Amino acid sequence: MLGYLLIIAGNASLAIGILFIRLLTNPKDGSNQLNPFFVTSLVAVSGAIILSPILFSHTGELIDLLRHQKIKVVHAVLAGLFYIAMGELLFNVGLSKLDGNALSQSGLLALSFPLFAGLAGYIFFKETINIVRFFIAFILMAAGFLVFVSGK
Repeated sequence: MLGYLLIIAGNASLAIGILFIRLLTNPKDGSNQLNPFFVTSLVAVSGAIILSPILFSHTGELIDLLRHQKIKVVHAVLAGLFYIAMGELLFNVGLSKLDGNALSQSGLLALSFPLFAGLAGYIFFKETINIVRFFIAFILMAAGFLVFVSGK
């Protein structure tokens, strides 16, 4: 149960972060719009600075990874590439292109994340998935999004 609550809290934190990214990439106060590539880099570096004490408090684990488990370092770099660099960059560029209900629309589209994660788990880790429920969920999510955006 705690794991689910922490995931929900993490999603709430991401939503709050998106509010600030929206203020930077598409401000409503007439100030200059910042380049989404710059904003993504700024946010990633800020996060890295904030998290660096945690990394450095685990120096023994870090040294062990670098000496004996180099594949895990590769996995961490690839996670950084796809999750932070590409994922956030594409999301932030997309967010900067939206008008009107950008936050609610992007939040609704963020609901597609479990579909991609579930599919990846099925393909790469052989996790079990009920394919009928998976496609029903996809159709309902897509239909919900279409209903939401067509109501302009």
